[in-house]
Amino acid sequence: MSAVQTDSTEDARPTRGDISDLTGFGHPVAWGLALAAAVCGLLAAMAFSADDPYWEQWAAQRIEERASQAERIDQFLSYVGGGVGLLAVIVIAICIMRSRRSSDVRPPLVPWSGREGFAVIVFGSLFWLAMLFLETWAVHAFPWSWSIAGWHLLWFALPTLWLMRLLLLRPHRTTLKSTFRLSSTFVSSPVLAGGAIVILGAHLVSMQATRLFDIQSSTGLAREIGIDLLVGSGFETVMSMVFRVFWAPFFEELIFRGLLYGTLRHWLAVGPAALLSGTVFAVVHFYGVIGYLIALVAGVAAAFIYERTRSLLPCMAGHALVNGLATWVQICVYR
Repeated sequence: MSAVQTDSTEDARPTRGDISDLTGFGHPVAWGLALAAAVCGLLAAMAFSADDPYWEQWAAQRIEERASQAERIDQFLSYVGGGVGLLAVIVIAICIMRSRRSSDVRPPLVPWSGREGFAVIVFGSLFWLAMLFLETWAVHAFPWSWSIAGWHLLWFALPTLWLMRLLLLRPHRTTLKSTFRLSSTFVSSPVLAGGAIVILGAHLVSMQATRLFDIQSSTGLAREIGIDLLVGSGFETVMSMVFRVFWAPFFEELIFRGLLYGTLRHWLAVGPAALLSGTVFAVVHFYGVIGYLIALVAGVAAAFIYERTRSLLPCMAGHALVNGLATWVQICVYR
């Protein structure tokens, strides 16, 4: 049984933070709630994939027009996915063996309490919903503003990061860099590369699994396509690529792994916390079924990597590789 450390009179959480916590640890009720949330997210993804018929037809037509090129890319991804997936399995096996040999008790992932983190999550979500409403209104009122429609992550992340600094980091006299170990001095190159490989491998394997089970036939293609990336001007395309490959991994890992997962770990074991945070991560992307399942698997893998390495750098690196690969495929097939 894992050792328990109390960070306050009201918030207690397991501090043994490694992948071995996946087996034989975690209350069944927590697992049940996390699984129920994942199922609800899947139902929401199925509802999201039911609209946008114009872009559905457009995407299908592009695939038909570039069938040979799409087939070559699909074969390439199959080979790469198999290789990276095998490397990911090796890395995970090494982590499990090392964690079983170690008997150290680790401190909490984050310095704040569960209640403090939950308050910031609630207020940050309200900021995001307000900005999402304003963005939706602006797109309908000013059609030219559609090119910034995919940037709502900034409107969500910046207020949330400000709240984190004001209410979580400053009172505990720490910074983003030290709390999430955002420096090469905290993480060695093999650990950084290994974590990124696990996340990329989880993404590619889950993507191939959806094709193996023919899940694609029940979802909308347009939900997984960045329309602003494909039909925008040259400047808009470059800005969209920068946002997807650099800014999105940075902000999303800070919010969903650093803040959300770190806060959930005050109350839940590794498995339920990873599944619940991965579900939220997948749902807020508003993808269809394929995108939801792939984002869920990648989000869970990133949470495990963060738990093991205690750093968000491998998560950000893996996230950037995933987004970069997806951007390259979309441009090659659809643009």
